[in-house]
Amino acid sequence: MKDYPQGYIPNVHQLDALLKRYCLWTNEYTDAKLVERLFRLFDVDRDNKISFADFLIVSSILQNGTTRDKMKRTYN
Repeated sequence: MKDYPQGYIPNVHQLDALLKRYCLWTNEYTDAKLVERLFRLFDVDRDNKISFADFLIVSSILQNGTTRDKMKRTYN
């Protein structure tokens, strides 16, 4: 929360920085289209920001959802 006091990830660039910071991919990885797709995936309510609730919903689906749930969320 310290890094996002407003309670959400405000844009694609911040998501990219977050993923790099927590070693979810390397600093050399620069696929902008993938980062944009991930941002859209996590922006559940389509308000152009990723709230904590958005993040938890998608994380839960990715960890616990059925294959159908995961495919629907990824390609919708």
